[in-house]
Amino acid sequence: IAISFLSYLLTSSLIPIVSTYTKKRGLSGKDLGKRGTENENEDIPEALGLVCGIVFIMSTILSQLLFANDTRLLVIYNSALFSICFMVFLGFIDDVLDLKWRYKLILPTVASLPLLTSYSGSTAVHIPEPFTNLLMYNHKHTILGYIINIFA
Repeated sequence: IAISFLSYLLTSSLIPIVSTYTKKRGLSGKDLGKRGTENENEDIPEALGLVCGIVFIMSTILSQLLFANDTRLLVIYNSALFSICFMVFLGFIDDVLDLKWRYKLILPTVASLPLLTSYSGSTAVHIPEPFTNLLMYNHKHTILGYIINIFA
C-alpha cells in the first residue's frame, strides 16, 4: 500500500512540472470537446501519460525488488514490464510524431511478443455450454467451427 501511495504522490507532483515542459516544447494541442466555450483556445499539454507510465514502471520494479521470491515468476513479470515499457514508448511516440493507424495496430502486436514467449501455462479455450452448438453439431464441426479451427 505504501508503494501505491508514494506512486500517487509522485505522479501528482510530476504532472504539473512535466506539463509546463511539454507546453514550452510545443507538445500541446487544443481540446476539441471545449469548442464554443471560453476555454477553446487554451493549450492542453500532451504526452502526460509518460509520467504515469514511468512512475508505474518504477513502482513495479521496486515491488519486484522487495517482494519477488521465485525466479520463474520474475521472467513473466519482466516480460510484462517490457511490454508495458514498449507501449508507454509507443504512446509517447504517437504524441510526438502522430503515427498513422496502421502502425498503431501493428506495434501492440510486437509489444506482446515478450509475453507470448515467456508464458508457459495452458492455452486452452473453454467455450461456454450455450455456445457449443455454434461450433459443433452432432460431433461434427459447423461452418463457424471450421473457420475458428483454421485460425486457432
